[in-house]
Amino acid sequence: MQNENAQSERPPRRARFSLMRAIATAVTFGLLVTGITVIPNVPAEAAVVQWGTNAGTSPNYQTTVNGDFVMAGNGVLECLGAYFNGIGNCTDLHSASGGNSSTANDNFYLQNSNTVSGFTTNSSSANITIPAGASVNKAFLSWSANTGTYTGSGQDTCTVPNSGRGTATLPAGSATGYRTQPAKIKVGAAGAVTSVAPASVLEDPTGTTSALYYSASADVTSAFAGAATGTPLTVSAGDIWTPQGAGCYAGWSLTVVYDYGIYIPSNLDSAPHRIIFYEGHVRMTAAEAPLTVAFNGFSAVAAGTRAGYTLFEGDRVIQGDKAEYSRGGGNFSQISNSAGNTNNIGIGRGEGSVRYTAFTDTGPFTNQSVDVATTDLPNVQAGDSSVNLRMSTSGDSYLLRNVILSVPSAGINISKTFNGTLDQQSRTATEVATFTVTVTNSGVGTLQKHHYC
Repeated sequence: MQNENAQSERPPRRARFSLMRAIATAVTFGLLVTGITVIPNVPAEAAVVQWGTNAGTSPNYQTTVNGDFVMAGNGVLECLGAYFNGIGNCTDLHSASGGNSSTANDNFYLQNSNTVSGFTTNSSSANITIPAGASVNKAFLSWSANTGTYTGSGQDTCTVPNSGRGTATLPAGSATGYRTQPAKIKVGAAGAVTSVAPASVLEDPTGTTSALYYSASADVTSAFAGAATGTPLTVSAGDIWTPQGAGCYAGWSLTVVYDYGIYIPSNLDSAPHRIIFYEGHVRMTAAEAPLTVAFNGFSAVAAGTRAGYTLFEGDRVIQGDKAEYSRGGGNFSQISNSAGNTNNIGIGRGEGSVRYTAFTDTGPFTNQSVDVATTDLPNVQAGDSSVNLRMSTSGDSYLLRNVILSVPSAGINISKTFNGTLDQQSRTATEVATFTVTVTNSGVGTLQKHHYC
């Protein structure tokens, strides 16, 4: 007997097919039938297209600020309907725990969602809070989606090709429009929608045996000039080039570094932090060795180190994907996902995201496209000078776009004054000039082993 909810949310007729037909063709498109179970689509050879600078050994951006960073993000596709009975409906797909092991985007039709005024094809929002009185030192916007190509197939698709799922619908114009099409951003409810030309566009090599992905990024610092602080700020992004269809994903991520310019003793938000940011395009699969990101060039003066990351196309119903960290080359500790669980870092949940579909569900929103999350690294202690972040998977494949580290750092202020009332001292060659040197620690920890010459 067919599920009534699934019937009411079915995709267009060209994409429908019966459960019996699905069972008959299951082997051809990667489903096992004992209650349809998703098998992770694992490329034979994963691609590290680019990571950081200097062959992956140096970050794309690093600075020390009297502040810290915040992140947020969201998807821009929503479910239209399921391809099978018995796998849940669109509300289940966008929920935190609904459905079953087959409730993944591969088995649902995903289409553009455009809920923000001023955007043309797709859009969504997320909230960040920049502490009161701080200014934005740097802001990066990243976005990613399928290219609509599956290596070895002549049809447009976002997942393993199969006639039962139909084909994907590409945006009008060039099939490689993602290489040049700007995204758009809106900062604040009353802000203007502005185009953001991609400064970096990366994509999977054509030989990658899977559905192919692209990713892009741009510096959007100027968009935050005069942005509100001390209160939740709604940021929207969209008009991302993306196919629509079975297994498609598309989403965006925002990383904002804020700064007070000086330490304010009564304001802990102004404490100094070393910020280290890597970005690139890395397909993580079970066939690939883990990616280890080496953060160094700092000296932690206290506990309180934090990390953040953006990854695309993680499925909450497929496990095995992990993020781990170690201090100074020691043992690795696993990082929990946004839901507080391990062994499944990619669950399709963006920090600060605003729900744009399946409104009857009041739980955490699963956008089915992007994970944007920040996390504490409690094992990192004062005196540590390196942190390794290791990304891997034994199951679910995903695309890693960026990671960021924030380390409590020293804030040393040195002032020199002379003894006297005049701004000069006259001394002969045999006399000693006397000055007062004041050293102030405006950091968040106690400085040790300091020397003055």
